[in-house]
Amino acid sequence: MSRISKFIAIFLIPFIATGGLIKQAPLANMGQMPFSFWKVSTAPATLNYLIVGGGGAGNYGGYGGGGAGGGVISGSMLMSAVVGNIYPITVGLDSFNNTFYPSGTNNGQNSSAFGYTAYGGGQGGGYGGHYDGSQIYTGANGSSGGGGSSLSGTSSGGSGTSGQGYSGGSGSNSYYSGGGGGGAGGAGSNATSGHGGNGGQGITSSITGTAYVYGAGGGGAGSTTGGTGGTGAGNGSSGSNYGGSATNYGAGGGGGKNNSYGGYNGSGGDGAQGVVIISFPSSGYSFTYNGGYSISTVGSNTVVTFTSSGTLNINVSGGSLLQTVIIYSDLSISGYDSTPTMGWNCPSGVTSVNAIIVGDSQSGGGGGVTVLSNYSVTAGNMYDFQVGIGGGAGTSTGFGNSSYYGTTSSSGSPTSHSNGSNNGSAYGGYGGAGGAGGNAPSSSVGGVGGIGYYFSYTNQYYGGGVGGNATYSGYNGYGTWGHGSGGASYSGSIVITYMSPSAPNNNTANYFNSNIFNPPSGITHVFVQVSAGGGGTTGLGGAGGGGLVSGDATVSYGTYYSITVGAGGTSGGNGQNSSAFGYTASGGSGGSGDNGNNSGSYTGGNSASNSFVQGGGGAGAGQNGYDATADGGSGSGSSGQGGNGGNAVIIGYWLGSYKNIFVFDAFAGGGGGGGNAWDDSSANGVPGNGGKGSYGTGGWYDSGGSYHAAYDNSNSGNGSGASGGVGTNNGAKGAVFISY
Repeated sequence: MSRISKFIAIFLIPFIATGGLIKQAPLANMGQMPFSFWKVSTAPATLNYLIVGGGGAGNYGGYGGGGAGGGVISGSMLMSAVVGNIYPITVGLDSFNNTFYPSGTNNGQNSSAFGYTAYGGGQGGGYGGHYDGSQIYTGANGSSGGGGSSLSGTSSGGSGTSGQGYSGGSGSNSYYSGGGGGGAGGAGSNATSGHGGNGGQGITSSITGTAYVYGAGGGGAGSTTGGTGGTGAGNGSSGSNYGGSATNYGAGGGGGKNNSYGGYNGSGGDGAQGVVIISFPSSGYSFTYNGGYSISTVGSNTVVTFTSSGTLNINVSGGSLLQTVIIYSDLSISGYDSTPTMGWNCPSGVTSVNAIIVGDSQSGGGGGVTVLSNYSVTAGNMYDFQVGIGGGAGTSTGFGNSSYYGTTSSSGSPTSHSNGSNNGSAYGGYGGAGGAGGNAPSSSVGGVGGIGYYFSYTNQYYGGGVGGNATYSGYNGYGTWGHGSGGASYSGSIVITYMSPSAPNNNTANYFNSNIFNPPSGITHVFVQVSAGGGGTTGLGGAGGGGLVSGDATVSYGTYYSITVGAGGTSGGNGQNSSAFGYTASGGSGGSGDNGNNSGSYTGGNSASNSFVQGGGGAGAGQNGYDATADGGSGSGSSGQGGNGGNAVIIGYWLGSYKNIFVFDAFAGGGGGGGNAWDDSSANGVPGNGGKGSYGTGGWYDSGGSYHAAYDNSNSGNGSGASGGVGTNNGAKGAVFISY
């Protein structure tokens, strides 16, 4: 046999397995085998996931039980089954001790992704957690069970969920110790004499490239020594008050000690939030996510850690992905109802959007929500939006629709839901955009706030109502805080989602000096805000803030546009005008008199006098100046009050590092506050405050005759505070803001 024949016979004759025996295939069949038979197969691309529920809180009361670790689920999916789909990702939040929930426990919250749910860990046994303040001796059930307390006899630990975690340990009254919380990888220990039970161990994963323990249980409190928490979980207190809080994702808090029923001097530790983590090949794939996350690279894979709820979309590189644009305000202030309008450029290739328009909360009730499904838009067009300001009677508008503010009696329209019924001194919950507020179940327990509206494209709730006030207040309805929810009278928002292979790339160019603007390629419309210079003053009256105008403008690539920024007024002079794209804002008025100075169509406040003169407040770009209040006369001890400056106008901008978030949170054109002229036979005068967003406080004299200079201005277009007749104060220069 030749060398070639031997090579074929030994190495190239395929083998066939039949019934456990290996037989050689005849050489005659080799020529019939397809080429694919000889290729080395490649494993299909996969996405690996880890889902961890939130950890349960440790409890207190006698000696509280440790909180249980959240459940841990892991697995993989073929990338071919993942690409192109939109997945809601829910991340279970922290569980806090001493927070009352109608479910009866402070269990960790569930986390979910890809159709799988990792349950939150159970709270430890003790006083805290029940909405009516009643005692819970045993540990709560959950993914893993919370440890039992020492309140009564032997208090058992809670039960775990099969496949996700283990039971908690028992607490003992005779041992003066609480049981350890169960973990995702092991049971919590029972309490022994004077010693709290140890927390159960968690599960170790290296999906991020580093070994990390998730879902460990917290230690129980002990009269001598507290139980040790599993890795990253809180330790139980050792004869002292507080249990340790968890640090690792999904870990439970430690049990605390409490000496008297109903007290808060012995809280358990907080459980840690859950997490969802994925790992998939970096080459050939891209993703978007509209919640909080961090990203890293491990070998040839991209690893994404999701830390707050949102929606995930993965596609092949170059494929369309879910894009999200958010327009909102983080302000909650009196004197304003709504922001000015702003403009959003519809990106190339986008023909429809799914969006919600969320009203603000004036007090209690969530803002109303308008839902737009597959709303037709035109690429290249600019659409105007306005956001209601928290605490005001505002309106959010966009795409020709409006949503209104929530009130003390219901959520805002068009999704108006009523408050729950009161019960004695306990109030019902305020209505939310997604449901009515709950009735107060007793005279000491407030009703739960109405749930917000659920928007599937962000996996978030908007416009939640506030829980009713009572001895044990009801908890707030689910709602993304800062988006029309009533918890702190939040402002409204606009959320726009659409499919595109290109991520949003919105920008704001800020001009604080005169210059030129050359639009980037592809930009045909811009939204511009023009702020003029504020006035200066040498008298007692506050100077006027620079005017502000805004609007849309059509632009062309390759064309240069002049930007003029007005200077602030000096020596009592007026501020200079600013202009761009045909829009001109007038400078604020300055002067040397006692009355406040004007700003465009707004007028300054009047001065007042008795023993001495109080200057009027300067007008702002958005409001008249305030009148001064006279002093009470010689020797009366009653101070006067200079007039406050008029409010500035709210301005907004695209956040530079995000490109998809426009926030209204700055001001321009506040009026200067009025000053005073001191008289040694009169009480100390009080200066007027500058307009909102400014530092235009008027100059004034104190009772010792010392002069306090007006504060300088830093916000664009603010009028100066009054000089009090000493020296001069200059207004702030204007600015131009171009968004596209």
